[in-house]
Amino acid sequence: IVMDTYQEVIESIRESRRRMSEKCNHDSGRYIAYLQSFNAKYPKQVESFQKLRDSVPTEDPISSSE
Repeated sequence: IVMDTYQEVIESIRESRRRMSEKCNHDSGRYIAYLQSFNAKYPKQVESFQKLRDSVPTEDPISSSE
């Protein structure tokens, strides 16, 4: 059941991305600009994401232990 829910969420995200890509006529530059336009609409979410991203170590723990 958990996997079904996981797959449904993933498929929902993929479908959303497909719709956005279609809206931009599958032009990657337009698509990126469209995604970036959400930054101004949702500044709190962007800030939360940036804090989360910055809290994740970027160094590979396996490579750094050698």
